[in-house]
Amino acid sequence: MSIAVVTTILSNAKTLIAANLSAWSQLLYEHDLEKNPNGRKTKRFGFIAGSATTIGSTIGSTAFNHNFQLILMDTYMSKDSDSQINTKVSAIMDYGHDVIKVLGSDRLGQLLVEPIDIEAPEYFDDESRSAVAVKFNVLVKYRYRNT
Repeated sequence: MSIAVVTTILSNAKTLIAANLSAWSQLLYEHDLEKNPNGRKTKRFGFIAGSATTIGSTIGSTAFNHNFQLILMDTYMSKDSDSQINTKVSAIMDYGHDVIKVLGSDRLGQLLVEPIDIEAPEYFDDESRSAVAVKFNVLVKYRYRNT
């Protein structure tokens, strides 16, 4: 295998996420959340590759720890109180935990998928509605052939 292993992980993860969050759609811009138009922030997900480190090698193969990030974004209407924000963040956290469980049990065709951490929510304000995004960092361990 070559770098195609990362493409396979991304593809498999997005397929699983879409199947488990059937009312959600993929973000237009996964790397720069600010670029997503306001109408494209409701019930959106992303899954992107981050940094990777080698954890060992044998003749003909190398093993990696590779960080990936699940991004869940949704909108809320009221800026007048924290109750809608808290409800939305809690719901996103619950959805994220459910997706991480599915990714972990599927393993995305790799050696291991495990959660690392959850980042603090990011908030995006607009005149008509606001959005919040939560990023879930996961570790994927895989091995590929060097030849």
